[in-house]
Amino acid sequence: MRTLHLLFTPAELDPASFRGRIFLPVDALRATTCIAQAIASGCVELYPFDSPYTLELFSRALPKGSYVTAMERECKRVEGADLGNSPAEFSPAACAGRKVLMSTSNGSPLIKSLEGAEEVIALSFPNLIAVAERLAAIDAAGVVVCAGWKGAFAMEDALCGGALASELKARNPGLVLTEAARTAMGLYEARKADLKAALWESESGRRLRAIGFDSDIDLCSRIGTISAVPQGKGIPIRFSEYGNAARPHAAAAKRGHSDPETGAGPGPGPGAAPLPLARDASQPGAPGQPSPATGGAKGAEPVPGAAPQKSPGGGGAQGKGAGAGDEAVERKMTLGQHLNELRRKLIFSILIILAAFVVCFLFSEEIVSLLIRPIDAAFTRVAMRDAVAEAESRGAKPPEGPELEAEAARLKGKIIAFKPEEIFMGYVKISLLAGLFVSSPLWMWQIWSFVAAGLYRRERRYVFVFAPAVFVFFSMGVVFLYFVLLPIGLGFLLGFGQNAIFWRSVSFGSYVNFFLLFSILMGVVFQMPLVMLFLTKAGIVSPKAFSGKRRHIIVAIFVVAAVITPPDVVSQILVAVPLMFLFELGLILSKIAYVRQVEPAGVQRKAA
Repeated sequence: MRTLHLLFTPAELDPASFRGRIFLPVDALRATTCIAQAIASGCVELYPFDSPYTLELFSRALPKGSYVTAMERECKRVEGADLGNSPAEFSPAACAGRKVLMSTSNGSPLIKSLEGAEEVIALSFPNLIAVAERLAAIDAAGVVVCAGWKGAFAMEDALCGGALASELKARNPGLVLTEAARTAMGLYEARKADLKAALWESESGRRLRAIGFDSDIDLCSRIGTISAVPQGKGIPIRFSEYGNAARPHAAAAKRGHSDPETGAGPGPGPGAAPLPLARDASQPGAPGQPSPATGGAKGAEPVPGAAPQKSPGGGGAQGKGAGAGDEAVERKMTLGQHLNELRRKLIFSILIILAAFVVCFLFSEEIVSLLIRPIDAAFTRVAMRDAVAEAESRGAKPPEGPELEAEAARLKGKIIAFKPEEIFMGYVKISLLAGLFVSSPLWMWQIWSFVAAGLYRRERRYVFVFAPAVFVFFSMGVVFLYFVLLPIGLGFLLGFGQNAIFWRSVSFGSYVNFFLLFSILMGVVFQMPLVMLFLTKAGIVSPKAFSGKRRHIIVAIFVVAAVITPPDVVSQILVAVPLMFLFELGLILSKIAYVRQVEPAGVQRKAA
């Protein structure tokens, strides 16, 4: 190798520099260590992905049992994944003869950004010696790219890049190092005597130790214990084996490092006790070690949730079956195919809505009759009041019984139409919105089936809980509007002013718009408990903050009730009490969510 460059963060990466260079992504804690361990354990191919969503889309075209998933976020295994991001999980029992689909917080997005590079080699402390041997025989420039932590500098990645620079410089004194590479090498030379302690004290190391992954730091800090060189090429990038199976490298034996698979000292050592596999704190039951009698993946304990592994000749992950699967994956992952799926879902949703619209339009007379019932009743009440007031203004006896009804019918307002198309368009609008509401479970399911692949299992559970709750609370808001707020509000609004001056009539289109607007407003207002629950779950507002503002919120509720109701106490209470109930319900849900979030975190901190 002629020149070694080093980039401390992914932001320094320039795609224009890809040509003619070998790129060495490093996420020392822990992604690239896992990649090296997976390839060394017999993994057929390893695919890095920048998100669980793209990983799941990719996996749909692969035969069941031919792959395992490895997903991590915030140092913990993603629910539903076969593996996390702990190197000890990538044993032959889990990986041999299978593809590994990986998505991690920092390492795999970095590698994904290197698509288009001529050659990519995953670098870590365990395979550092093997990588150095490979690079020493190449007449090209190399670029070490540190994954960092969420785009920021990470000391352990710089140390690994510096260790590679030191090893290459020892093999080739004429090697040209950039200033960043020399800086990283100086950092490594200063800490190589206590490398494990350096990783232990790093920010990433502290995060891992806080959740019980101490053994991962030990595995990731052992230099030269893996002789596999994961080489990645293509779009999407896929890593395959460049070296041999996982065993202590010859140079590592001289340094006194041990094998992460056996836990033995220098050399394999017959009869050495196996190292217990680290378990993911978020998902118990990591895959076990292979049986010593059978070796490799044959007869080994299967990965939980994965189909039985097929033999290479049985159309599984290797041979002709693998090639066909790869072609299917390429077709599945094209943008056109993805957009076609979205188009199909949208077309089906539109057809569902149109069918529901036609059915609702056939029953539009019944729906409109139900819709105008509140304003018709308000017209009647206001007309009776006006009939009594008119008789009293003449000094006559107020009408009663049939006489009052006849007089009210004379003074009663009407729903009118100002435009020829107003009634028809009102029926169409009402039928369309009723169709949307009635068919909402079906077309929302179509949308959900498209976006669900991009969500974690925990997020899916939230959707399954929140979506029905949103529908129920919205419906409660519309019911409250129809039976409580509209009779009170329309009676007040239509009864305002003198009948001798105003003839009370309302256009059909304006009433429909009025009803729909307030239906949406009340539906949104009735989401108050769910909004409070969401703010607490997201850590934005605590129940204590809600409780501290209780008096202000109650006053605000009564002010709103006074504005939208007639000036009498009963009407204000009828509107204010349900809103207060919603706030108290939201406060209870907020406290329950807060206790469930905070108490386990406190127990975990004490345990750490």
